[in-house]
Amino acid sequence: MSCPDPVMSDRAGLTPLRPAEPRIVTYECSSDAMAAEPHALGADEVHIWYAGPLQTAFDEPAFRKLLSVDELARMMRFRFVDDRRNFLFGRGMLRILLASYLGASPAELLFAYSAYGKPGLATSSGGFEFNLSHSNGTLLIAISQRRKIGVDIEKIRHDIEINEIAEPGSKRAGMVFRFHFQLSMYWMFRQMAQSN
Repeated sequence: MSCPDPVMSDRAGLTPLRPAEPRIVTYECSSDAMAAEPHALGADEVHIWYAGPLQTAFDEPAFRKLLSVDELARMMRFRFVDDRRNFLFGRGMLRILLASYLGASPAELLFAYSAYGKPGLATSSGGFEFNLSHSNGTLLIAISQRRKIGVDIEKIRHDIEINEIAEPGSKRAGMVFRFHFQLSMYWMFRQMAQSN
């Protein structure tokens, strides 16, 4: 049994109305100064920000000052320096962007986490929703108002021999199946987290 699309009706109840589709606005963030400029979000808009530390001015000591103690501890748990740097960049940019919409200080934003680890603003934010994804130094952040949202970005790997994976009985075929199963489970739990 599938659920029908949500339908609203006008006051007379005669004409069904569909919720307005959001207007999606994309930005390439070329600097943290650009991200810090004041931004406004319309009720029917979704803003998507794309950035990477290689093309973005990125002051690591300044970004460290923006993060909370628990974020810094989480960053230090990464084994590789590049992973720590990517985490710092992602969290710093998230804080700068959210603060630019809320008229707040990036360092003063407080986050709460769902049972699945999805971050949200701990204090009243006027209905702001956000999601972030990062992969291989690239960052994607989506921001909306009163609209649940999710984004995902992944690096495409060209160094995998697809024919070898497809051969029945090959060791890599089994590895791919296990990876696909784990990825499917991850996706399912991520979707559940985003719906909360």
